[in-house]
Amino acid sequence: MSEPEEEAETIEEIILDEAAKPASASSGGVSVTNRSLHDLIELQKYLDAKALASDPTLGFRRAKIVAPSATGA
Repeated sequence: MSEPEEEAETIEEIILDEAAKPASASSGGVSVTNRSLHDLIELQKYLDAKALASDPTLGFRRAKIVAPSATGA
């Protein structure tokens, strides 16, 4: 499971880098537009959900149930 964690760190770094940059820039007739932060955040949410969904034990909890009459109290 180290790959999704590494991938998530990379996406987080990209989001932070992109947040520091301007959304668009032009110089000498050349215009550049970066991917929107909303799209990058949605990608991060998708990857997080995908990683959680791949964990087979996430939806199960273990609990010991003891009836009141069995405790002797």
